[in-house]
Amino acid sequence: MSECRRCVELSFPVPWGIIAAKAWGDPCLPPVLMVHGIQDNAGTFDRLMPMLPDMFYYVCIDLPGHGKSNRFPKGVFLNFMLYLSSIRRVVQQLHWVKYHYIGHSLGGQLGTYYASFYPDEVTKLIILDTLAPTTLDIGNYIRKSKKQIEEIIELENKLLNSNSKPNYTYEEAIRRVVNGRKAPISIGAAEVLAARSLKKNNKNFYYFSTDQRLKFGVPPLVTSETHLNIIQNIQCPMLLIITHIYLEFVKSTDHSSAYDTYKLLQTKNNVQIVQVTGQHDVHNDNPEVVAPHINEFLLKIKSLL
Repeated sequence: MSECRRCVELSFPVPWGIIAAKAWGDPCLPPVLMVHGIQDNAGTFDRLMPMLPDMFYYVCIDLPGHGKSNRFPKGVFLNFMLYLSSIRRVVQQLHWVKYHYIGHSLGGQLGTYYASFYPDEVTKLIILDTLAPTTLDIGNYIRKSKKQIEEIIELENKLLNSNSKPNYTYEEAIRRVVNGRKAPISIGAAEVLAARSLKKNNKNFYYFSTDQRLKFGVPPLVTSETHLNIIQNIQCPMLLIITHIYLEFVKSTDHSSAYDTYKLLQTKNNVQIVQVTGQHDVHNDNPEVVAPHINEFLLKIKSLL
């Protein structure tokens, strides 16, 4: 694992602008696609990268509306398929035929669906601290859908009528990143995220470029049964690295699709499950905790694809 692995910025044209990415290593090496969680960006893997094997080419994308990537157009309701198709656009432009996939949180959820949709392409799948997106609750679908529609339109109107973005000093912005999640992260972990999501105005203050519509999530709009069928279709070797905290949360709440996913994955011969100590962003906060498991899986586990 090299501290001086070369990193370059990439840009992929899409109908609404560009999808940005950071690429690490030699593009002639076997490729690995890396996808971050919601309201994060490609910087989430910066602190993990020096600990990963040198014999791969890593491309870490900024999902639309994150980091340096353009947002989806105004008026568009964000959804899971928009983000899945964005990943597909990047892969097609890279001209990859076979590749590994590493995803954290939303990036991991997208990865499970992507590997299921393209089983002949994804050769290994590594999921960091997630099990399932929020699936359709049939009994509350009408109420929840109505609420989401009203919230999004209200946010759009608020942004349309606002003359300025919230501005912060750099220190204030970093504190917001540190504390703006379920569990605080370190300043170092916050700074690699802020490097891609903070922009400076003409008064030497900073604002966040992240799409505010992401506050409402990007659910896939499928039932729990359909979700489990999708997970069942994952054929490549899969490594799930899950924190004790998240697993206990899943077991103790009514997020049944996540726990059902966990129970299903336990029965699949192609799946390894590793529990680690740490918070949801342990791959960024304490990358040394997850790196050995990722490295062993990348280097020693064989794929039949």
